[in-house]
Amino acid sequence: MTDRSHSLPDGWRWVRIGEISEVSTGGTPATGHPEFYGGNIPWLKSGDVKGTWIDEVPNRISELGLTNSNARLHPIGSVMLAMSGQGKTRGTSAILRVSSACSQSVAAILPSKEAIPEIIHFALVSQYENIRRLTGDNERTGLNLKLVRNIAFPLPSLEEQKRIATILIDQTAAVERARAAAEAQLEAAKALPAAYLRAAFSGPEAKQWPTSQLGMLCDIQLGKMLSPASRIGLRPRPYLRNANVQWGRFDLADIARMDFTEDQERKFALRSGDLLVCEGGEPGRAAVWDGQIPSCLYQKAIHRLRPISNEVDAHFVMYRLWMGALQQEFVESHAKTTIAHLPAVRLQRLPIRVPTVPEQQRIAATLKEQMASADRVRKAIEGELDAINRLPAALLRRAFNGEL
Repeated sequence: MTDRSHSLPDGWRWVRIGEISEVSTGGTPATGHPEFYGGNIPWLKSGDVKGTWIDEVPNRISELGLTNSNARLHPIGSVMLAMSGQGKTRGTSAILRVSSACSQSVAAILPSKEAIPEIIHFALVSQYENIRRLTGDNERTGLNLKLVRNIAFPLPSLEEQKRIATILIDQTAAVERARAAAEAQLEAAKALPAAYLRAAFSGPEAKQWPTSQLGMLCDIQLGKMLSPASRIGLRPRPYLRNANVQWGRFDLADIARMDFTEDQERKFALRSGDLLVCEGGEPGRAAVWDGQIPSCLYQKAIHRLRPISNEVDAHFVMYRLWMGALQQEFVESHAKTTIAHLPAVRLQRLPIRVPTVPEQQRIAATLKEQMASADRVRKAIEGELDAINRLPAALLRRAFNGEL
């Protein structure tokens, strides 16, 4: 599992967890006995193993639960390793700062005098992906104590362990602070588009615009699944599916093709300036077609809105629909499911305040710039966050190569 090809510094050696630690697990009191739970004994489950330190344990069992199960108290300084769990849980580790029992889904690693808990924890963190691969491709298969005992890593002298652990704790804490700050900035950046939309469509001036129904301003047509029974007179044409329509743009990398009759082509062919709105998935997701692909059509699950006159700007309507999606004002659920969708009747009856066309165009242009700016800010922060998330792996790699 572990790459031993690189040479170790003087005083380092390869060890297995079982050679320098006592490895055990716990148990779960019978759930049919409520008296086994709710006592004053902390009891860890795999999902509670996270971070570097475990200071608080949310679950409690009673003395009866402890004595009537395989659970046992593990001392402060034990390194707890999640052996199973959903998502990213399996393979995570943390160090107990409170004495706690645990379930059978957690391994408790109690170091001998040869190793300190921090160095074992960081060694496990450095091998997180390798540890998860120990169980093969089956995500539902958990680790076991034999596998845990056989995890190997390079171990320096005790004094070197303490020096390295001090550096890792300080720098890991700094990384966590940087990550938290970047995540807060990212949430703020993600909120910008909604703030811009609210400013454009919910301000005092917007409330003075005359109101109409969207169906009075646009011809609204829902696409349909095209599967003609006859092959006579059919011609292959590119067509848009729901996934091709994004927020303000089209993803045409995997554009599909289908055979259409001439009548179907006349009915479902797109024109430059048509506004396409997704019926499901993310109802309200919309973009204006500018003729990127000639003779392109569209399938069901897409509403095509075509301005009836020059009284409405398609881009203005697009942003107004984004605002509607934000406020959930026209989204409903299918009768037999909880899947959100946008029925045509909701679009047709949607009240929409409409200023003059020049004002619509000005607002749409401003929103376009604001959305582009928000997107640039979001991508920059995501790049920064990605760089921050890569720091721990690089730091741990240096630490266990003897380069700190």
